[in-house]
Amino acid sequence: MVTQETQPDTPEASARERPRSRKHVGFIAGGAVVVILAAIGVYLMGFRPLPTTVSWAPSASVILPGRDLTVSGQITPAESGRHLLVQSASNANGPWQRIPQAATTDSHGRFAITFKPQVSGPILMRVLVNPSGRYLEVASQAKPVRILSLSRISLTGGGRIPTQTPIGFAVSVEPPSAGRTVRIEQSSDKVRWVPVGPSAQTKADGTAVVNVPPTAVGAWYYHAKVAQDDKYAAALSALVGAKVVDLKAEAAKAAAAKAAADAEAAKKAVSTRPAPQYGYQCMPGDEKYYSVCAGNKAWIDGQIEYDNCINSGRTWDIATQKCR
Repeated sequence: MVTQETQPDTPEASARERPRSRKHVGFIAGGAVVVILAAIGVYLMGFRPLPTTVSWAPSASVILPGRDLTVSGQITPAESGRHLLVQSASNANGPWQRIPQAATTDSHGRFAITFKPQVSGPILMRVLVNPSGRYLEVASQAKPVRILSLSRISLTGGGRIPTQTPIGFAVSVEPPSAGRTVRIEQSSDKVRWVPVGPSAQTKADGTAVVNVPPTAVGAWYYHAKVAQDDKYAAALSALVGAKVVDLKAEAAKAAAAKAAADAEAAKKAVSTRPAPQYGYQCMPGDEKYYSVCAGNKAWIDGQIEYDNCINSGRTWDIATQKCR
């Protein structure tokens, strides 16, 4: 005979079973929370927006008007096909104005934009990268660029200058501004130029006077330069000529030329008129060709010498025909 022992259905037995059921439910709920959090993490990792950083630099911090400026740089993470543009403003508060040119990044995230700025003076520039997929739009740090204004300079002076005489020049710079540095350069062939004289600073009206040291006899060429500063570009004036001459040598040369011309004229006159018979018929230069004219000139020269002697209070020696 087999005897089966049964557990009594008592309140004590039910109480022992309830904690075991609550433990199973807790495990199931905890697992569900883990799965939900994992799903949220996957979603956030897969779909949340990502930041973009951009590094860039201008090809020059100061440029002349009308020159090209290149803005180049790279975005991180590197991605090809990102569209970007350049903006400029007079100050950090804007308003920001975009330039017409735009660029697209290459496979390394690099870019370059070349353009001619249409403004002058100091400006700020920044690069704006458009959003793409999960990557957000980003504006780079602003950097300063200065576009210089044009200058004009004129030079007056030169001309015919005696030797051992400084040469004075007047300079005028536009737009008028005080403190612009100007220099004079000299050349004898319009090819090789050397600075001469001291530099000068313009006055408030843009003018200055520069004196350069005396130079050798000959033809010389000069121009003026105004240096670039933090606002204006450098400029070069038109040429001014100067001819440095030796006045004594030129006077002697002119006298010799006149004498030669007189002699030539006398020679021509001799060949075209009758020979003089008396002193009053003689002309300058005839003493070289006619004895009567030579004697007449000697008599006239003697009379002049005699008169000069008497008028000076001295005595004329008849025997020697000399003044004593």
